[in-house]
Amino acid sequence: MTPAALKETLLSYYASIEDRDKGVQLIKKYPYLADELVRLAFSKEQKREHIVASWVLERLITTAKHLSFSPYFTEFLKTFQYQTHESKRRPFAKLLYHHCQVKEHRDQLSAEEVDIIIACCFDTLLDAKKVAPKAHALKTIVYFKNHNDWVEDELKSYIEKELPTSTAAFKSSLRQILPF
Repeated sequence: MTPAALKETLLSYYASIEDRDKGVQLIKKYPYLADELVRLAFSKEQKREHIVASWVLERLITTAKHLSFSPYFTEFLKTFQYQTHESKRRPFAKLLYHHCQVKEHRDQLSAEEVDIIIACCFDTLLDAKKVAPKAHALKTIVYFKNHNDWVEDELKSYIEKELPTSTAAFKSSLRQILPF
């Protein structure tokens, strides 16, 4: 299978878990296409093939655990800020949270990378419309609340501002991290 064929195959998929799993199976069958999948997912473009690639990549890393995210993490951080499409924000926020959950990964981050993570998470909190990317961003920021004095204060301020008007789903996410 060629990279062009991968792109065409991704375009035939929909948002269903079944189609995402088909994408995972495809990469398992043709592991040499993993880099192309990552390239498509990390693209600044917001075309359908890029969105579907991000869904498949998220599933490949977080559920199937078939691909290590660490080799791609630096490039991931460079492209995170450009992901403005709601359908790409969720997998990106989830991949970031999934990576940062592991203490060993957090310990390997430079101060500059942590700054980028915090900025991306706050951007997601302020710009995202859907709950899932916001929830992942919140849970990620909590890991870095002591990185700078202002982080915890801003997080508390954000929660106090959003809590009264939040949806039940978002309140549930807040309960998972409170008290932080």
